[in-house]
Amino acid sequence: MTWRPELPPGDALHVRIAAALRRDIDAGVLHPGARLPPQRTLADRLRISVGTVTKAYQEAERLGLVTAHVGSGTFVKTAISLPAREPATDRVIDFSVNITPFAEAAARFAETLRHVARRADLNDLLAYAPPAGAEAHRKAAAVWLARTARFAEVDTSRLVITAGGQQAMALSFSVLCRAGDVILCEAATYYGMRALAEQAGYILHGVAMDDEGIRPDALDRAAHETGATAAYLMPTVQVPTARTMGAVRRADILRVARARNLYIVEDDNYAMFAPPEQSGIVPLAHLAPDLCFYIASVSKSLAPGLRTGFLVAPTQTYFERILHVLRSTVYANAGFGPLVMASWVEDGSGFAIAAAMLAEVTARWELAAGILSVAGEAGFPLSPHLWLPLDELETERTAGRAQRAGVIVTPPELPLLDPKLISGLRICIGAAANRIDIALGLERLRGAVGRTAKIPSNALI
Repeated sequence: MTWRPELPPGDALHVRIAAALRRDIDAGVLHPGARLPPQRTLADRLRISVGTVTKAYQEAERLGLVTAHVGSGTFVKTAISLPAREPATDRVIDFSVNITPFAEAAARFAETLRHVARRADLNDLLAYAPPAGAEAHRKAAAVWLARTARFAEVDTSRLVITAGGQQAMALSFSVLCRAGDVILCEAATYYGMRALAEQAGYILHGVAMDDEGIRPDALDRAAHETGATAAYLMPTVQVPTARTMGAVRRADILRVARARNLYIVEDDNYAMFAPPEQSGIVPLAHLAPDLCFYIASVSKSLAPGLRTGFLVAPTQTYFERILHVLRSTVYANAGFGPLVMASWVEDGSGFAIAAAMLAEVTARWELAAGILSVAGEAGFPLSPHLWLPLDELETERTAGRAQRAGVIVTPPELPLLDPKLISGLRICIGAAANRIDIALGLERLRGAVGRTAKIPSNALI
């Protein structure tokens, strides 16, 4: 067996080898029944001690990934037993953190660092970056957005490299609003926006939703009643509901925004997960660039630790105001994360990483659909989070039962602005280490929901 693992960063070496083994089993690199290299052989390949490999194989056996036969070797289990057999109190499964599985990025990271270390412009990172980011990084960002977000012909003269999507959001509203101003948003919204509003003194006003997200008639009415001049929207794979606006809905929303003089801050962090059957949809900022502050990042498509985001301003005036805020706060953002992003765009590996992440999220969604016995008749809203719509009381009860069963979900109150308009649970399936943990957590969750409530047939829509 020629298996040579790419070790993720972090824990003790034997734990990292076991984690790499689990990753390669999940990815199909190692098939059921495959014989692992003898311990001494793998130790020689990795230039580590035989004792470390022995501990790694023992850890993998403890996790139920392999079976050892004296005199024959160590083999990938032919049928990895799902942890439904394990005691419910064995370990806690956390479905509350909305990140994506970035094993592919981790596997490539060390080689990327070696490549970056040989760059002639490496020492430029030690100087202050231009406030908007290095020109090469901004151009790479435009290529990235065109390929992954269907945002063609991004004007790089109005594009700012930010420290993640959250900073892009904060910068947008810092030039749009003051404390006490009303900001319209979906009735269930991203908690990062709630935290920002609380810190800055903005007033969030939740607007009614349907299966495509925020309703145009409700947005029009809210704008009229509140006098708001700004709205925060997630048109694609909305958090927490995973709903996506179709092309007609996007046009209707922009029509309302233009009639009511509303600026839209468009959060497009999940653009990569747009439903395949809606390949014709494009960002609101592409359709109406003069109305939209466009924000995105690579946190959900490459790796969150790069802390690299993008903000496209609607006008040159707003672009200059954003740069003024940047200079007066952080002066200039760090350039290392954007350099890695740009390197991955330039050599094409970023798109391979994104494809691997998309494939893994797809597999996890299929697992979730099967365990929760939900059929998505209109197609799955592919996403690392799913939404279980339940009434307000049952939402609280289900979250409590899930926690007692060893499953942590997003606290129901965090994303909800008006539980009378919408309520339910967000379940994040991207952060779990592997599909075995996901299966265990979802089995527990199915029991927590199934006692007194039925998951609606359109729960994944």
